[in-house]
Amino acid sequence: GEAVIELTRSKQRYLHEWSLLEQKLLERAHQAHSLVCFGMGEAAALLRAYPPSLWSRVKLCTADRPERDVFADIPVVDYTGGRFEWPVILGVRPESQAGLARRLQDSGCTVIRWDDCIAE
Repeated sequence: GEAVIELTRSKQRYLHEWSLLEQKLLERAHQAHSLVCFGMGEAAALLRAYPPSLWSRVKLCTADRPERDVFADIPVVDYTGGRFEWPVILGVRPESQAGLARRLQDSGCTVIRWDDCIAE
């Protein structure tokens, strides 16, 4: 019925938003040839899959107390505060980005958010 149609529309909107994300993120990354990705979960995996030309710029991943040393063939470091030389793309779910962005910006990082691009 009506609920199934709305669910289908919602899924189509969501996938369409992901298809548009690459261009928006490339614009936000400006000329940065190297990026750091904060996060190694589902959102980071989606960033790796959907905007591949942006992901090709990710040279380092970071997280709080990461459980592994490598994510998608990229070295991982523990985030202990401080500033990265490269902009940080948030590889976390949209609802977590505002707080994380503030924390990283307070440490001097340039942050690339995308929570305004994907409605969950």
